[in-house]
Amino acid sequence: MNSTHKTPLSYLCAQTVLNYVDFSLRTTLSKKCPGFATLHKFSPARIQRLSLNKNRIEFDHTIYGVTIIRIRKEGEPSEHVKGMNSKGGWECDLDEYGFAEGERIYSVDDLEKTLARAEMQLEKDLSTANPKAAEAIKKNFNREHRDKSDKIEALKLKAGNLPSAYDQYIRMVVISSKFKTVEYVKYTQKLHKAMEYLMSKIFGHSIMSNKKIIVGYLTIEDGASVYLETISPRINYEDHPLNTITTVGGNYVEFPIVGSADLHVIKGGDFINCSNALRVHFKIDRFHVDDFYNLLEYLKKGNCPTGKHISIIYVYMIFFALRSIPNSVRGKFPGDKNPIKCYTVRHGNPGKEINCFFVRKALITELHIKIHPRGFATKY
Repeated sequence: MNSTHKTPLSYLCAQTVLNYVDFSLRTTLSKKCPGFATLHKFSPARIQRLSLNKNRIEFDHTIYGVTIIRIRKEGEPSEHVKGMNSKGGWECDLDEYGFAEGERIYSVDDLEKTLARAEMQLEKDLSTANPKAAEAIKKNFNREHRDKSDKIEALKLKAGNLPSAYDQYIRMVVISSKFKTVEYVKYTQKLHKAMEYLMSKIFGHSIMSNKKIIVGYLTIEDGASVYLETISPRINYEDHPLNTITTVGGNYVEFPIVGSADLHVIKGGDFINCSNALRVHFKIDRFHVDDFYNLLEYLKKGNCPTGKHISIIYVYMIFFALRSIPNSVRGKFPGDKNPIKCYTVRHGNPGKEINCFFVRKALITELHIKIHPRGFATKY
């Protein structure tokens, strides 16, 4: 067979091809092929969906995560530790003896008495149960009490100033539709430090230049806002605004990337310092009329632009009568099909007004607040 010399792709051709390569594959190739790293760093990348969690980064079809696993130094681990390790480990920081930060620690005596009572009750329940019920009773007992033996052992070792029976490791995992890799390192630093290290290996300045990533949908779970500081400089949100950014808790007013999104969905959080995005949507399980009035006062005095639109979904679907809004006037303005009835509140800027109205859907009622030009709504 004749072999012919294959001319490698030019730099520009390689960049073009790279636009169609999955971001997780690009990241993997840049680690394994040093010659590819520069091309990856300076070529634009697209991520359709990016999610940041305290212990996990997920983009498109790939998950990067950090947890803690415990390995017994001698002998077999307990059923509790086996179960936790098989589920991926602990997602919170632990002390040397396996107690979570902030966990209430009982005395050995209290735990032994609680466990003894539970075992007596278990024996009693099993004596009168049929085989199917007995299995359910055992599972419930294990779920509620199987960690107590571990805690009793740990407390005794701690009281005697003896080392823990377990070594602890940080488990770094990468899972995609095509592969899974796991790496273990000794647990000597907090989990958030491991996450910062992981972020630096994916989005660090030495890996990816600023403004090279285009993101469609971004989700930031509770406690993960610190990682937004690392990744936002890499995202080209000025030229390619996000479609939607979803945040859980926290205050994101200071992040310009949030204001660039077409829609900011907030789960929980503060009504007043809600968002600098033009379109904001709250999904909440707690609502008080005072929160709404405070929001109106903020909008009246703030520098929010015309077109600012806030909507609220309250899971219990119990709002209040809009006519109770102080100094409001009943009105209407043009809708997509029919006029929308509203209550209008005067804005601090004479060229603006605030209109409040309900949008009723099949199973949901949404409360909307929107800033319009003065005179947009007419009296009804």
